[in-house]
Amino acid sequence: MKGVFQRLLEGIPDYKEFLTLEELDASSRRLAERFSEVVSVFSIGETKEGRDIVCLKIGSGSKKCAYVWLPSSQ
Repeated sequence: MKGVFQRLLEGIPDYKEFLTLEELDASSRRLAERFSEVVSVFSIGETKEGRDIVCLKIGSGSKKCAYVWLPSSQ
């Protein structure tokens, strides 16, 4: 399993700017497709506008960390 996590880390781009919400969602879904044995993407709710709030889960260890990107009202 350690090899999978190493490949995940090596594949992180050197971002020079923040991604848009749509880019983050697409990137998360690609990551889950590529590393389906340790990465999953699922909805944890909806915004007031009815858009999914997407959660990206990596691994299953005892340490937990969460990052949430909420779409801004437009």
